[in-house]
Amino acid sequence: KEGQITYECQTCDETKVEKIAKVEKYTVTFYGEDGTTKLFEISEVVKGTTITKDYKWTVKENEADVEKTIVEPEKEDDNEYNYTFAGWADPSGKAVRFPFDVTGNVSLKATFTETKRIYTHKFVVEGEVVATIVGTYGDINKKPNETPKKEATTLETYTFLGWTDGTVDDEDNVVYEEKFKMTDDKTFDA
Repeated sequence: KEGQITYECQTCDETKVEKIAKVEKYTVTFYGEDGTTKLFEISEVVKGTTITKDYKWTVKENEADVEKTIVEPEKEDDNEYNYTFAGWADPSGKAVRFPFDVTGNVSLKATFTETKRIYTHKFVVEGEVVATIVGTYGDINKKPNETPKKEATTLETYTFLGWTDGTVDDEDNVVYEEKFKMTDDKTFDA
């Protein structure tokens, strides 16, 4: 609080007055990528305090003091992207670098980099991989250049119908494909 303290000397006739400056305290709040989900908060931070990546503070939980640290959030990968924590940004999206000095209330949101996932399509004839195509999510890959051949027997002849991942249509007919979209790792049989 702002104010003053007065000291009176007991053995002399002197009075001393000291002014007390107001201590400014602020809150540093860390949000998820959406900017609204609060992950954690550092309250009662004195103006000028330096916040580092390994900054520690204490909070009361169930009447006990618990030490907290800044934790880098994670974002779950999806079929299209792998996500890596990139850092913290202010509400305008400008990156905030550590360490920084607290001069007012601070709101930070998590940011992530995304990397397209890589998938492999294998083409198999009678248990043997005859072609492998590697691509990133969403790529459209064509079938292998060579058409598989199977030797005729005295009882049967064989005609290559196409490549399938085992998908069947509504009438239980096997679906053969000419082009393959990279959305996951797959094996296609002749």
